[in-house]
Amino acid sequence: MKLDTWMNAFADGFSDTSSRSLGNVCYRAVRPLAPDVLVLLYEDWEKHLSARAYRVADLDKFSGLPREVVRSIVVSELIEPTVHGRTVDSELLRGLNAEFPGLEWIGEIPA
Repeated sequence: MKLDTWMNAFADGFSDTSSRSLGNVCYRAVRPLAPDVLVLLYEDWEKHLSARAYRVADLDKFSGLPREVVRSIVVSELIEPTVHGRTVDSELLRGLNAEFPGLEWIGEIPA
């Protein structure tokens, strides 16, 4: 699938999940990081501004429609309390860090 398809699916994935299930977790934005990587920005269960990067090739490995895949990711990875992310200063991330001050990165960050 194309990057735009997955970016739209992430935006829709939160609206497809009931507010009762989401609790304090809320969608902020989705941005391209590279031609094949998107970044989901959201507030976690403690209202920390968090970011997770997803490679399109990894998302394409899931079966199901993109919207269904994303809803599953929202429910299984984002709603549950996790350790807080870390601030990362790299040339690749500077634009997002400037746009979203205090951004905490969770998981693998593409180089």
